[in-house]
Amino acid sequence: VSKNNFQIMNARVTFRNMPLYKLANFSFKDIPAACKSFNENAGASECIIVQTSSRIEVFTVGNVYTGEIPDARRAEGKKLDVSKILKTWSSLVELDQFDLDHWDQTLEIYKNADAYDRLIKLATGLESLVVGKEEILEELKKAISSAKEAKTFGKVLDKLFDTCIRIATSVRDSSGIDKGIESVGDKTVKLAEESMGNVGSKHVLLIGTGEIAGLVAKSLNKKGYAFDVTSKTIERATGFSKILGGNP
Repeated sequence: VSKNNFQIMNARVTFRNMPLYKLANFSFKDIPAACKSFNENAGASECIIVQTSSRIEVFTVGNVYTGEIPDARRAEGKKLDVSKILKTWSSLVELDQFDLDHWDQTLEIYKNADAYDRLIKLATGLESLVVGKEEILEELKKAISSAKEAKTFGKVLDKLFDTCIRIATSVRDSSGIDKGIESVGDKTVKLAEESMGNVGSKHVLLIGTGEIAGLVAKSLNKKGYAFDVTSKTIERATGFSKILGGNP
């Protein structure tokens, strides 16, 4: 990829460097519209956005520019010209001043071979809250659909995502990484069902907005169970509910 006259860039905010309840601040309400905005305002010729309950990732294709450090959080990485991506992203979401002041500690930037490597890890489930979870493949396909709707999914991204998904599928088939996976959330909901019977008829209160609470929320959603969320502050509960469901 790096030998071509274009570059692929991956800008992302994930649960690894941001609490789940804060991710809502960085999420896009209208993903196809956001893809178009990155094309129009960030100098991209192609764009796709992968947005889930634990990550927001923007992949763009643009012209080659100088810079050898893939991670913008490193001191050397700050030399990368990502100002247009930052400006476009911040214009599409609702960030508070703290978030704006700490972009360099929050946003990860990878390009070309590093972006390719990250996408393969993402597709195989190695970057998921629950390692190996197969649902990421459906989430990638949903992202492709949104980018196609926005007409920002071109030949470069098509080849990149097609290749990475095929490799990830092969890795999953040969390694069995997704076989018999049961998250803490799945086990918690299963235990509740065994001890209380019809959970759907109960008033379910989820206490906390951390990673474990996120897993439980995803499992409750999967089962179709309604639930309330409480946390140290209403802002945390509200941010958590925006991306993981439930009533704050």
